Order: sequence, then C-alpha cells, then structure tokens
Amino acid sequence: MKKLILSCFVSAIMGAGFVMAQNLHFVSGPTITDNGSTLTATGSIAGLGNNQLVVISLSATATITTTCTNAGGNVAPGQIKTETVSSTEEFRSGENGRVNFTLTTPLPTPGECPNDNWTGAITDVVFSNVSISVNGQEVCPE
Repeated sequence: MKKLILSCFVSAIMGAGFVMAQNLHFVSGPTITDNGSTLTATGSIAGLGNNQLVVISLSATATITTTCTNAGGNVAPGQIKTETVSSTEEFRSGENGRVNFTLTTPLPTPGECPNDNWTGAITDVVFSNVSISVNGQEVCPE
C-alpha cells in the first residue's frame, strides 16, 4: 500500500446551490492512499458554516494491466487499458462548520479479452492525474 500526501490550500470555493465559504480550508489532509486497485482520499475541511451541503469528488486516471486466461488455463499477458475512476459524495457540515470525508474509487474493469471464453484478471493498476474537487472546483493538486 502506497500513501501519497497532497498539500492543498483552499481560499474560497463557491458552488451554485451549495455552500458559499470565505475561509474554506483543509484542517487535515488530504491524504491519498493507493490500495492497489483503488484509491482512498481522507481529510477534513473547515470554514463551511453550520449544516451546509458540500460535494467532494476524488478522480484519477487508472492504467490497468490485465491477463486473460482461457478454459485450458493458458494466459495471455499484456492487455493494458486506461480509464478514469472517480468517487463523489455529498456531505453536510456539522455545528463547527467542518466536514470529515473519506472517498474510495470503485474497482476498475479489466481490459478486454479475445472472446467470452477467456476470463480477465487485473494484475496491476497505476494511478495518475489524481485530483480532489469541492463543489465542482478542483482543489488538489494546486
């Protein structure tokens, strides 16, 4: 398991229909953890005001290496594809104007195999272009 720590500062984020903050900032994190096949982002944002709705998203490009195995047990290596993985959730701030969040991307899908008689299995996932957004505005990386 690899852990990335992104340093992000948010001065002001506004979203139509959502919270309008003048001092939105990370109190802790965000910390991005590479779980092997998924990513998890955790952190705490303050400066939201009490009982405000905030939408936080985690997104990344996943480069997926897949092997394909046929019914006879023969393996065809080297199937590689790229897809975007993301997780988005709505959070509501507490009385202290803070939101603690944890987001995990879904498992990516294996690359395509030659036909339906082959079974695809993910052997490696490399993540790049990792970003976090709050109310639709990217806040990480800066």
